[in-house]
Amino acid sequence: MELFFREVVRMPEQELQAFRRLPMWRTRIGLTPTIPREMALDWGYDFHAERFASFDVPTLLFLGGDSPPVFRQAVEMASSVLPDSRVVVFPGQRHVAMDTAPELFVSEVLRFLLE
Repeated sequence: MELFFREVVRMPEQELQAFRRLPMWRTRIGLTPTIPREMALDWGYDFHAERFASFDVPTLLFLGGDSPPVFRQAVEMASSVLPDSRVVVFPGQRHVAMDTAPELFVSEVLRFLLE
């Protein structure tokens, strides 16, 4: 799991060490065997914007302010085709803000749901 986060996700060492201290780390370790299957699904996915053009459900998209460009591109692409979407950027966070900044994550989800 550490190798995956270091070499594939390219998680900074400081963030990885914080991530390892979270209660969910042991669960993540148990899910290590699923990584190859999940990566194959990610690599094989073809995005078709027309599939989402009539999607009329309010959608909240999150982006870590320090996330790699590929994540920013994906969020921007999704936002551009979802008619009722909003993007929230978490400053100083990366892809796992729900784990590294749970209070910030929950406050944004609650704000969205209460609107």
